Amino acid sequence: EIEKIKKDIWLEMNFNLTALEKIRIFNHFFYDVHQFKISYDFKIQNTFLNNILSKKTGNPISLGMLYAFFAQQSELPVFGVNAGNKFLLAYLDAPIYKVADIQKNNVLFYIDPSNNGNLLDTNTVESTLLNENKVKETKDIKPFRNLFFIRYWLTYSIVMFQKLGYQDKVEELQLVWKSFVEYAMSVE
Repeated sequence: EIEKIKKDIWLEMNFNLTALEKIRIFNHFFYDVHQFKISYDFKIQNTFLNNILSKKTGNPISLGMLYAFFAQQSELPVFGVNAGNKFLLAYLDAPIYKVADIQKNNVLFYIDPSNNGNLLDTNTVESTLLNENKVKETKDIKPFRNLFFIRYWLTYSIVMFQKLGYQDKVEELQLVWKSFVEYAMSVE
């Protein structure tokens, strides 16, 4: 399934297109052709990527993670964004292979994976998040590397298992989280 999705997107992608045109094509394949959609049901299966690939449904964080994966596989510089409790993606003004130091000022526009990839301009996102007190300052809205994305997803999964009362899974994921953080710190 992964290879089919990658191939479908790759066949339609023309790298002479603008960033907006590329994301519109990407969104068409991700949401319309392959029919990925958001579920706000509090179900743990909506967290795991293998389930999302088979059922085409996931929570905002996991679906956003999958979106970013396929975008990056298509050489689109799309990364997760720390935006308070709202999960967004950012399209960066840099080739994906040159994104060594991700900065807020590299963001061309934002993508809302929980709203069919709706595109948002930077001013709208900043003013909305500030007005809703989801961030204290605009500098708090910044893209993050994929390692942080995985840590964010692990934290979210731990919280989900806690809410569902699966303490054994919480403890397992906390060990994974701790090992992951140690690894991430060693490569930064």
